[in-house]
Amino acid sequence: MKTRTLFPILLISLMSCNDNWDTELYIQKIEGSTDVLYKYSAWGGRDSHVFGYMLQDSTEKFEVNSQKNLLFSYLTEVPNKNHIQGVAFEKPDLDTNKVKKYTPIKTLSNEIKNLSINTKLYQYSGFMERNGGLKEYEFEDFKETRDSLIFFNLERVNIVTDTSETLNSLRFQKKNVEIFNNAQPDIIRIVINDLRLNQTNDEIISNITYYLIPKREMNTNRFSDYGIFKQIR
Repeated sequence: MKTRTLFPILLISLMSCNDNWDTELYIQKIEGSTDVLYKYSAWGGRDSHVFGYMLQDSTEKFEVNSQKNLLFSYLTEVPNKNHIQGVAFEKPDLDTNKVKKYTPIKTLSNEIKNLSINTKLYQYSGFMERNGGLKEYEFEDFKETRDSLIFFNLERVNIVTDTSETLNSLRFQKKNVEIFNNAQPDIIRIVINDLRLNQTNDEIISNITYYLIPKREMNTNRFSDYGIFKQIR
């Protein structure tokens, strides 16, 4: 029997302090817990690139350590003090005739600091077939609820056809949301991977990436620290 290998979990183990890495780092708090969830990408010598998610106490200094990477690639709900739910996919398979599967192959479970982490594992080719697409909008304002973000008065410009599309609103679940900001910290753009799964059998419906850019200056402090990754400068 073949041993399945998670992708993009790295096959090498690298341990280093941040001084040796050029790191892009995002953080979100976990309600009712002193732990925080980091999302990072780090570049080091010899073209090395490590990335992933790490869980650690908010009082500890973040250090790049791929041995501590969590298994998932995307979140499926807002993390809480009891559990984190995510999805991952297998290493790419070179067999182009392989029958594609769009539902989970299995669920991987582990526990860190009494916090249960469940990861649904998908076939790579099936996941990628339902994955893709990029849409970019400018927005006027937003509203945040416990589990969602709603953006208002959006405009999308199609550069190829020179036409515009306007929407009154767009609603997203707070799962894979990153705020890219400057040092002030004012928002440069919000990146949302809108992963959608069938609620009955967890079949992958789609995973579209959205770039959302505020039409006017907007500070990250208007957003909460829960269910949203904020960039650390």
